[in-house]
Amino acid sequence: MTPERLWERQTCFEPCEAEVTDTGERVLCHVLDYSFTGVRLGVDRPLSVGARLHVRLREGSPGPLASLLVRPAAIAWCRPAQDPGQWFFEIGLHVADASSPRRRKV
Repeated sequence: MTPERLWERQTCFEPCEAEVTDTGERVLCHVLDYSFTGVRLGVDRPLSVGARLHVRLREGSPGPLASLLVRPAAIAWCRPAQDPGQWFFEIGLHVADASSPRRRKV
């Protein structure tokens, strides 16, 4: 964890589907990593910063990641993938949280 990060990241590679809330556009993607307040997704096309997404795991697996994804999320950044294998862009989602604890491991 770097000094500026408040939350530990958990690396994973979970297939998922996202829906852009305003347009209904569906995007196939993979969760690359996540923390208590954010998710990094690999996607096949750029998405607009500020857009709100609803992300669903394709496997429907329970656990910390599934519970994180029920909260509202907005795209905080979009950039070309660092390792363009199965996807061409990465997006960072800021996940809203009502309780906002100071620090928590997922």
